[in-house]
Amino acid sequence: MHFITFVVTEEKPTEEMVAKTLEPFRETQENPYGHWDWFALGGRYTGLLIPHNIENTLTSGPALEPEEAFMGRLSEETGVQFTRPQHTGPGVDALQCGNLAEYPTPDAVVVAGEWHEPPAWLIVLRMHELGIDLGTLMSAEELATAREMMQQWAVEVKGLIGANCCQCWLSIVDCHI
Repeated sequence: MHFITFVVTEEKPTEEMVAKTLEPFRETQENPYGHWDWFALGGRYTGLLIPHNIENTLTSGPALEPEEAFMGRLSEETGVQFTRPQHTGPGVDALQCGNLAEYPTPDAVVVAGEWHEPPAWLIVLRMHELGIDLGTLMSAEELATAREMMQQWAVEVKGLIGANCCQCWLSIVDCHI
């Protein structure tokens, strides 16, 4: 599953800087409860940070996981169509927090070496909003509560981003678990 993660850094991010920041949260044999096993700066969420001013921003573009790259080659060789979900936008992948005009609500935020995320069951709400049939997983009341909690998470995200100076950098990262 892919999900949007915001990474806040003090300097303009590089792939190496983002990797170092995310490393403590990677799923490994030693850390089976990690949060991700693959990531890309931007990735399938490239361009979803909308700046006030395009100057001094960074855009990495889409990135393919090894499995997706293999499926792409297989598609070319066999003629079978393979498409991957795209959630790209017209903006950038990294900018200074003070330059942020619009952004999607992320599924996680990494700031000051800490991983922040909403309650896990809010992912079910996200699935529902994407049109995935949930059957009887949640009642109408539970969905209403989940929507309210998601709004609270959006406020928390705004605080996490705003708690940093305007000069800090915000990156959108495509994480997979």
